[in-house]
Amino acid sequence: MTANISKGRPVSDSPSGHLARVGVVCPRCHFQQFMDIELDRWPLEAPAATEIHKHLTEWIESHCPDHASWIAAVSKN
Repeated sequence: MTANISKGRPVSDSPSGHLARVGVVCPRCHFQQFMDIELDRWPLEAPAATEIHKHLTEWIESHCPDHASWIAAVSKN
């Protein structure tokens, strides 16, 4: 698994921090979501990016019923 990380940009209230956008896909229903994370240092090393991506993928899978019901409600229209 690889993380989809955008280029970091300084966070306005913390000049030393950077935001990175990590894309994750639910392995059950294939719902795609991007999550922003704040990093102390940029660039993010590949092992850390892979670990973050792994945890976010596990989290989105554990919340599958939550976003699956949201998708079903939106799809009815």
